[in-house]
Amino acid sequence: MLWFAAPPLNQPRAKGPRHSLAYLQFVAAKRKGTSTEDGGVQGDANGVTTKKARLSVAPTVMETMRDVWKEMSIDG
Repeated sequence: MLWFAAPPLNQPRAKGPRHSLAYLQFVAAKRKGTSTEDGGVQGDANGVTTKKARLSVAPTVMETMRDVWKEMSIDG
């Protein structure tokens, strides 16, 4: 069995991420403010952009437990 203290020095470098043309088109449209996909930015006929309303976020476990502890406390 061979064991080396370090990896070989002549390994090729990992290539960066490559995005699809559909994704790049979506990003370009989002920057311009004319994206029509879900969760994006939409522009009207006057070029005014309106953002889609965000969904509410569920409370964390700590927030839920704090509320339960408040309900169960004897002090009121």
